[in-house]
Amino acid sequence: MLNLRCQILGLFSGGSKASGIDNLNTSPAQSAKDSLPIRERVFQESMGQLGIEDTDTWKAINNLVHCLSIAQMWAACGDIIKHALPAGIKAQVRAEGRFTETLLDFTGCVEEYLDWIEDVQGRDSEPAIEIGLLFPALCRHNFMLAIARQGRVDEAFASREAYREEILGQEKVIGALEARLEDDAGTRLLYSQTPTLADSSKLAKDGKWWLANKEKLQKAELLYGVIDIPPQAASQQHKGKHRDGTELLTNSLKKMIFRQAK
Repeated sequence: MLNLRCQILGLFSGGSKASGIDNLNTSPAQSAKDSLPIRERVFQESMGQLGIEDTDTWKAINNLVHCLSIAQMWAACGDIIKHALPAGIKAQVRAEGRFTETLLDFTGCVEEYLDWIEDVQGRDSEPAIEIGLLFPALCRHNFMLAIARQGRVDEAFASREAYREEILGQEKVIGALEARLEDDAGTRLLYSQTPTLADSSKLAKDGKWWLANKEKLQKAELLYGVIDIPPQAASQQHKGKHRDGTELLTNSLKKMIFRQAK
């Protein structure tokens, strides 16, 4: 995998040449075609070594379908989409946390491919219907939510309106977009409080505040990043436990001595 990454960096470095062609003087379509062998290898090795549940695999998928779309190789692009989309759905990969941006990009590629199929072969053609069946309501809902979480709320509402029947059916189960955004705001507020608590050594994962908000804080870590607890907080927490244990031992000894004195 590392070797492949180095090849990709070499392929796209300034002034480098691929297959004897200067990249700076090559069309985007040709550059995309030049990079396809490496992109395909990264995709295959990512699937084999990391699996469909890993975000790096989805980055590899995105890079491959993006190159194929630039090269106008839509049939090959469709083959990758038909392979990756049902696998992701089966693995219940959701557009949340570190997957948000990556799956948003992939969903955009699926939409582009579907537009191309409908333009060339018609909305009622077999390939268009096949992709439509692979692109279920849950995917459209996740796409809408991912857009909203990027701050593109108006686009998210427009997406819901465009696929109203499918998305509203999902919202009855998962929750309305407005409620999800309100919940996100509350989660973001809690997350924003953690640096202050950490600086004052009041943040501990077994503390009352953390335990009271555990579910939201775990979600916050998925959406915004792992919450950093300074070593001094953990150290003071350990010292507190040690002190409590020492006091218990001292009290026990006192009771033993008191009984012996009697």
